[in-house]
Amino acid sequence: MRYLCKSAMAGAAFLVTCLALSGLPAKAEVFVFNFSSFGDFGSFTTGAAAADPGYELITGLTFDLLSGTDDGGNHFSLPNAAALGFQPGAAFNPTTGAFINHFLGFTFNDIGDFDLRDNVGIVGASFAAGSVELSGVSPFGFNFYISGALKITPFEQSPVPEPQTWVMLLLGFGSLAYFAHRRTRKSTFA
Repeated sequence: MRYLCKSAMAGAAFLVTCLALSGLPAKAEVFVFNFSSFGDFGSFTTGAAAADPGYELITGLTFDLLSGTDDGGNHFSLPNAAALGFQPGAAFNPTTGAFINHFLGFTFNDIGDFDLRDNVGIVGASFAAGSVELSGVSPFGFNFYISGALKITPFEQSPVPEPQTWVMLLLGFGSLAYFAHRRTRKSTFA
């Protein structure tokens, strides 16, 4: 009975360690972008490798601020606007700075069209290597064009686990070490 209890506790310690290791964040890179010095900027995140060598799928894109004036003379300003409806193959190559997407069997050298909240649309060619403007459809239904070359810089992230993950790792490894120590100590006296 005593052996069964100790084996169960050692198994639990091993499980806690495995859970903690599985909770470590997956590889993800964050890139900051801007189109002009007047405030049209945000960031996008890449995750898993795309089908094309060197490219990483874009998993999210957010404008911290998108503002401008459309062809109808209407001024608009959107803070924290998250992108919706990416093309499934939208990807970015961190080495070359190129974008790509696949749609209906064709390959395009941009991210593809997508929408933001408040009925704002972004034209895919805005996110392409060498883009010189951000364009789309404003909340008022008019076209807008914001001049400015697309600039992208990597956002340095430290891959430090969260405090809860550290606690689980320490508990798991500590428990495993304790049971291993007890087992070796018991075998030397037997």
